[in-house]
Amino acid sequence: MKNFKLGIISILAILVLSGCGDKVTVDSGRVAKQLGTNGLEAAIRRAGAFRLDSCITTACPRFVVLDVFENTQTIASKYYISASKLNLELEVDIQYAVKEDDTSINKVYKRVKSVPVAGERKSIITTEQVFNTYIKPVSIGTIRTALNHYDIDNIMDNLSEVQIYVEKAFKEKLKDEPVIIKSLTFSLVSYPKVIVERREEEASVDAEKATKLKRLAADLIVLKERRKLDLEHARVAVEADKIISDSMDEHMATWLMLEAIQACAERTVGNCNIDIHPALLPSMGRR
Repeated sequence: MKNFKLGIISILAILVLSGCGDKVTVDSGRVAKQLGTNGLEAAIRRAGAFRLDSCITTACPRFVVLDVFENTQTIASKYYISASKLNLELEVDIQYAVKEDDTSINKVYKRVKSVPVAGERKSIITTEQVFNTYIKPVSIGTIRTALNHYDIDNIMDNLSEVQIYVEKAFKEKLKDEPVIIKSLTFSLVSYPKVIVERREEEASVDAEKATKLKRLAADLIVLKERRKLDLEHARVAVEADKIISDSMDEHMATWLMLEAIQACAERTVGNCNIDIHPALLPSMGRR
């Protein structure tokens, strides 16, 4: 009988040791709580290893893990821009995480239901569940309201500014929630066809204007160079006339006149018209 009792005790001890007090590990980027018959424990288990409570006289506790690492989800939708009376298609990448203070973590455990992991005494609250609970329900409305501070042309011309404005709007919307927006990016923007075609036409006209302006600028440079050359020729001519006038005397004037008459006579028959250089006139007037 004694041996029988010892055998029963040994079996019970093996069952207790094998089924309770399991060693579990909390990975980086996660936190955990035990879920027992009295509900979730108050303590928050952070990265590290610990043993679950023994369950000799009660149901064995479960290990409830909460993902607090950063994750990214994409929101894709059409947004009516009232100022332009057109739809804008937009994909927004939202990087987020659970705030790591105890109050925020406890809020998530209280609101979001964990999902059991098959074959384990463990359940999990994923970042996707957190996103779907806190961020997704307000995303479309928040983005639409922020975008409607602009028209589509403003959005095209100031996309980075608009993106920053939408991100600030998200952070303001979720400031009292247990999640934080790390960053927000417009990953894909599809503008209305009518706007794109108008912009392309304007760009074509602008390119043509730019080409004409370049051509006019080049013509102006050539014109300026020609004007400078003409002025230089005129200056040289004036200086030459002055030199001739200063060096001319009566004998030189007579000789040049005779040379001109002879040259004219050799070229023509009859009357001979001679162009007299202005510099000769004073000397000829003295005769």
